[in-house]
Amino acid sequence: VAISVKFNKPAMGSATTLTVGITLWYAFNVGYNVYNKILSKACDYPMMISLTSLAVGTLYFLPLWALGVRKPPSLSSEDLKACTVLAMLHTVGHVAAVVAMSAGAVSFTHIIKALEPMF
Repeated sequence: VAISVKFNKPAMGSATTLTVGITLWYAFNVGYNVYNKILSKACDYPMMISLTSLAVGTLYFLPLWALGVRKPPSLSSEDLKACTVLAMLHTVGHVAAVVAMSAGAVSFTHIIKALEPMF
């Protein structure tokens, strides 16, 4: 059995969109790290800071689902199991990054954040 896979050449706009998206992600990430470092100097509870930011995110999307602004995802039980594991790993990575910010320089946080694909 032969399998043929055909790839289309991406449009020029998609490369530009990707470049702008990555640049904006990096810029906002740097701002977020600096802001969290300032916050960790003022409040020496990195777990509270990280879990509060995750709670604020939850408080942001739940009303959007409840008011019908965004459609909530329809997940099967298998999807829910997979998402739960990913959510826990994301939480560990987020907490590790915020704790790293409070423990040392912002540059150390960039090392932790570089490991995010592993989480």
